[in-house]
This record gives sequence, structure tokens and C-alpha cells, in this order.
Amino acid sequence: MNMNINTQETILYQGKIFAIVQQNVGGKSFEIARRSPGTRLLIPKDGRILLTKERRHEYNTYDYRLP
Repeated sequence: MNMNINTQETILYQGKIFAIVQQNVGGKSFEIARRSPGTRLLIPKDGRILLTKERRHEYNTYDYRLP
């Protein structure tokens, strides 16, 4: 994933649990919900963990995330 793209952010809403952020990446505008920092637990089941494959339009690629 190319993370060297010039990105500008504007916080549209800031709450206690999440923020709505507008990102301008390569001339395109995106809104995202960003969670507040915190602790996440990975609990393997049968030696495996669940990941989701998500399309990242701002980078024109996919990445893997925790659900």
C-alpha cells in the first residue's frame, strides 16, 4: 500500500467514542469514522483469527483488518 500520498484531514465531528474525519487524498474526498484509541483483544479460535478484506478507495488497493 502506498502511504506516501499527500493526505489532508478535517475533523467534521468529534465524540467520545469516534470522530468523523474528511480526508482529501490525491484530489479525492473521503469521509471515515475513526475510533478512539483503545485496547483490542485477539482471541484465537482453533489457532485462527478472523480478518476482513476491505477495499481502500483512497489508496486504490485492499487491506486486511480486524472486524
